[in-house]
Amino acid sequence: MKITNKQYQCPACRYIYSIATNHFGETYGHCPKCKSNLPQQCIELEAIAIKRDKKYIQTIFHCYRFNILKENEENAYISLRETLAKTRNLFASISTGQSEKYRAYKRLDNTIVNLDSEWITNNQWNTEEGFRVFDWSEPIYPNPNIKDGIYLDITPEMLALRNENWSCYYCGTILKVGNQCNKHKECPKYGMKSLKFNKKEV
Repeated sequence: MKITNKQYQCPACRYIYSIATNHFGETYGHCPKCKSNLPQQCIELEAIAIKRDKKYIQTIFHCYRFNILKENEENAYISLRETLAKTRNLFASISTGQSEKYRAYKRLDNTIVNLDSEWITNNQWNTEEGFRVFDWSEPIYPNPNIKDGIYLDITPEMLALRNENWSCYYCGTILKVGNQCNKHKECPKYGMKSLKFNKKEV
């Protein structure tokens, strides 16, 4: 696709501006107005049509914040962490702008989000609302006593998608379990990987 200017909207402040891209998907720059680093959403008619044709499943989005220097908050954090670790793995990352992103997530606490059922991985999802979210994630701050995080309720529909599909190790193509990927000549050599939950120590 030829590079052209397209209209994008910031999901945090709703500011609309132009970006030169060769696609109708999200971009990962900062909003020029509020500086949010949430994925910026294309609002061209073609992009809206693509989203309309996608199939979504719903779940509940949760946020938390603890100061583990306080005994009651430390105990609550430990309890939540132990519960979440039974059904999902923690994704923790050091990245600039993480505190801003997690503050933006607060407005979605205990709300329904719509997950793209065609983009399946073992730990994260794209959403109709315009951002990518992990089953469970935390930013790593310089202050280790502050624990921000988000997690999703794991629904039967989410489990079914991961149990019924797997992905190509080489190119990431999603196929029904039992089918092999031949999209590229290298694909058969690398094989397929499961998308099922595999418990890791946290």
